[in-house]
Amino acid sequence: MTLTLVLNIWFPAWASALIVAVVLLSGDLAAGIAGMRKTGSGITKARVHMNRVKEDVR
Repeated sequence: MTLTLVLNIWFPAWASALIVAVVLLSGDLAAGIAGMRKTGSGITKARVHMNRVKEDVR
């Protein structure tokens, strides 16, 4: 909210809110992609372990 008020000095209120929204959504997108990549490697490891257990059971 403070950033929006500071940007209101140079931009109209709607443009300030839009800029802040885009910055926040970009940060959320980057964090989501990073989390998805980290989770993806964990899922791959889990699949490898499950395949090893299946082979051991046979």
